[in-house]
Amino acid sequence: MQNVKWTEFAVLLLTLILLVGFLFLERPNRVLGPPLASLPKYVPDFSSYTDVKVKKQDFFEFMLPMIRSANILVSYERAFVTTMTDKYTAGQTITTDEHETIAAYKSKYRVKETLPTAESLEILHARIDIIPASLVIAQAANESAWGTSRFARNGNNYFGIWCF
Repeated sequence: MQNVKWTEFAVLLLTLILLVGFLFLERPNRVLGPPLASLPKYVPDFSSYTDVKVKKQDFFEFMLPMIRSANILVSYERAFVTTMTDKYTAGQTITTDEHETIAAYKSKYRVKETLPTAESLEILHARIDIIPASLVIAQAANESAWGTSRFARNGNNYFGIWCF
């Protein structure tokens, strides 16, 4: 049961990153890693496809760059948290900038601000991890009926989450 909740949380997290286009969110100046790829300029009209194999292939090709971009960002965030955990465990000083980045990650991943550094880093390490592209694509295909649902067509929403 516990693993199901974390899987749902991980899918939700990646979904939010993809839907909001993380580039438009306020991020700390010290975010590590390359910028995310922008959202595709062209969204195929998946409801107009008559060949199911072609529709599925195009759906994969449409989703995969965004998934890879989100996973790259998450990999950099996880590497930062791992580095900070190693640094803290070794008794080295964490700089003010590093503390600010940790605070930004705590806010982003909903970790209580009042927790001690060691506990915060442990929780962040558990929460920040990539999600296999196959899982994200399967979820998106299921939730959006292969990109043909009203939410997908009208709201660019492939995961069935109410957005405002």
